[in-house]
Amino acid sequence: MTNASTPTTTDSVCLLVGTMKGAFFLWSDDARENWRLDGPHFRGQSIYALAFDDRDGRSRTLAATQSMHWGSTVRSSDDFGRTWSDAERQNVRFPAESGLALNQIWQIRPGRKDEPGVLYCGVEPAALFESHDGGDNWSVVQGLLDHEHRTKWQPGGGGLCLHTILLDPANPDRMLIAISTGGVYRTEDGGKSWSARNHGVRAQFLPDKHPEFGQCVHKVVHHPSRPERIFLQNHWGLYRSDDWGDNWHDIANGVPSDFGFAMLMHPHDAETVF
Repeated sequence: MTNASTPTTTDSVCLLVGTMKGAFFLWSDDARENWRLDGPHFRGQSIYALAFDDRDGRSRTLAATQSMHWGSTVRSSDDFGRTWSDAERQNVRFPAESGLALNQIWQIRPGRKDEPGVLYCGVEPAALFESHDGGDNWSVVQGLLDHEHRTKWQPGGGGLCLHTILLDPANPDRMLIAISTGGVYRTEDGGKSWSARNHGVRAQFLPDKHPEFGQCVHKVVHHPSRPERIFLQNHWGLYRSDDWGDNWHDIANGVPSDFGFAMLMHPHDAETVF
């Protein structure tokens, strides 16, 4: 691999990689046989999330950076990492009256195609933030922050984090999020209220193996062509829901272990998940 600061005319594929030592752009052509490496960006910082936003003619990369000096913040670049937004601007903050302090940003999720300025991010301690100006300013989703279950959520091995955000492409009021350890929650009113959606998902580490909430969900994915079918990687358990999380069914037949973290949909096949 060789270093490259910008894409070339033959580059058609870009892989964003976040590590404990910075962020990297990996560039290739359609064959994907050879890759060029650009990075590290944010040398020595932990990068928990990266996202690319090409809506409304943008070419914006967003990075959740964690600096020992500046803390956790969302940085953005419109030129594939040649320049980044100011590190001093702490754009994701809890309201002072909440008594909470931001530890880490775990996911950045661009909004739907028809809402080009909207972004979401999931953070630790578990909460959801939204931006309506492309990531310059963020506000907490109050309905989830004030949820009655919040005081009973417990941190997992990686902390009490909201790490997954799924949007319904056809319904702007529906969203699903996952918290470790809180479980899966869904809103049907644009974030004003949230209900636990964990029926059938076990919590092996609790006396009650099938509680309403408290599951240690590690990842949830779906395909935009069939958004109601959702796959879930649990702390012990692989599950599928065909009704936006109302009911979950164990699909761990034949896997060497049903414990894992990463999960990814096939980009062109709604029936294939890795």
